[in-house]
Amino acid sequence: MKLKIVNQSNYPLPNYATPYSAGLDIRVVINDNNKEILPKQKLIYNTKLFIEIPKNYYGMIVSRSGLSCKSGVAVINSPGIIDSDYRGELLITLINHGDSIYYVNNGERVAQLIIMKYERIELTTTKKYNLNKTKRLDGHYGSTGIL
Repeated sequence: MKLKIVNQSNYPLPNYATPYSAGLDIRVVINDNNKEILPKQKLIYNTKLFIEIPKNYYGMIVSRSGLSCKSGVAVINSPGIIDSDYRGELLITLINHGDSIYYVNNGERVAQLIIMKYERIELTTTKKYNLNKTKRLDGHYGSTGIL
């Protein structure tokens, strides 16, 4: 698949870290107001990237596991969904779940972009008793095992 991208940053295009990576690493462009994320603080970061996702696909912005594991910094709405008709700048909202200030570097890889195919569905209303029966039925949290 080919993905059209406009890169207005001074950084390389998003790239896969390894041959089998699912996500493209996304870099941020910082300004004076978002060089550091205080504990429990959330901030929006620019990427200066604009993409054209093909019809019947969507993008997901997700946290980088190493960053979130080591520092507690993660994408707050992970996964963030990018619809195929969106043409604005990719923005990354980070939150610091850690106990100390995290200093963000200009051009730092803080998130990943994953492109996925989807199928639109058509809803058909019915009565609950018309739903196919299963062994689980209406078993809630923990109904398939021990919590």
